[in-house]
Amino acid sequence: MAVNFRNGTLSYTSTSLTLTGYAALALLLACITQLGQLDSRLFIAMNHFAGEYASDEALEAATMFGQGLWLMALISPLLLVAPRVNAAALYAAPLLLVFTHVPKLLFHWPRPSTALAQHGAHILGAPISMNTFPSGHAIVAVMTGTVVILGWDFIRQRTWMQLPVLAVVTLIGWSRVAVGAHWPVDVLVGAALGIIAGYAGNALAERYYSNSVRARLTVTAIYALCAIVLAAVPTHHVLQDRLRDILAAIGIISAIWVLLRLQTVKRARPAADAGRESLDREAAT
Repeated sequence: MAVNFRNGTLSYTSTSLTLTGYAALALLLACITQLGQLDSRLFIAMNHFAGEYASDEALEAATMFGQGLWLMALISPLLLVAPRVNAAALYAAPLLLVFTHVPKLLFHWPRPSTALAQHGAHILGAPISMNTFPSGHAIVAVMTGTVVILGWDFIRQRTWMQLPVLAVVTLIGWSRVAVGAHWPVDVLVGAALGIIAGYAGNALAERYYSNSVRARLTVTAIYALCAIVLAAVPTHHVLQDRLRDILAAIGIISAIWVLLRLQTVKRARPAADAGRESLDREAAT
């Protein structure tokens, strides 16, 4: 008998192995980096490589995708096909705040721009001196990738499509090293925390999110508001401006499309209910 690996428990198992393996690998590399005192050398090598072979505008644009508003706009089209993904990202938000800010209060590690100033680090944007651990951008990016993989059946049922998603969010995280904002260990630990936050958000969405019209309207309204806020957020150069405008437009258009569809559903329900009542009366007579 052929076993279908694309549905049910087996697809969840394969996905769990992929995400758990990703988080375990990130933590293993973080331990090796920290215990082997490789953080500074890795940072210098990766930062200088990025500064030599990538344009500053491209690096700054890539790192912007680690911001919550940008990623919310990016996944807003899923409101049409997999709204539980969008709900899971919202459920994960409080844990993101905890994972991002509590360690920064406990570990007052200096940023590369301060510790390696004499090594000519390639720093883009305004230098930040303290509270480097962990990378909030990496946490947000990997969390978003995790809820997409877990909550969108189209991706979850196709393991080969999960790897590009993880590759993209990994590049977003590593862009923080490229722009000189974080150490490699910050990004590695942030990636592992992002997996945990994504799992938590997905579990909460499975438990509490109902695909009712009211629930979808609420989630869609939140995403629409975030897209409007994103459109007003200032950026540093033309490429970021264009990407911000495109993402904000995607978010707003997606929200409007969903709202129109939901209004159609709401109008159709009374007619359907009336039709069922009529059939029930005819059957009774």
